[in-house]
Amino acid sequence: MKANYIYDRYLNNPEGGTFWLGHETYKTGYVLALPDNELRVGESCIGLSTFEFYHHACLDLDADGLGWWFNADENKLYIDSVIHVDTLDEAVTLGKEYNQLAVYCLDTDTVINL
Repeated sequence: MKANYIYDRYLNNPEGGTFWLGHETYKTGYVLALPDNELRVGESCIGLSTFEFYHHACLDLDADGLGWWFNADENKLYIDSVIHVDTLDEAVTLGKEYNQLAVYCLDTDTVINL
């Protein structure tokens, strides 16, 4: 089951990561969350069932993947349906339109705060 694989990937990289839902595995470009579908959970609530539920929810959306990142300021894990875009301009424009806190650059493996 894919949720098991996603959860294992989270356990190996709890700070953040992306699981691509299709055949495409993006190595360059930018990743940002789709609007109004994030799940924020405290550390004590993170488990396989969280990823199982959200994986199924992502499949119903026009998402490229499922992403997660740990916000240390809030001590919460954000799980999002994410999309991939090619340019920084597009990532920033959509990120602001979608009220996102940040976008992620695959090329440099860095978070770009908005």
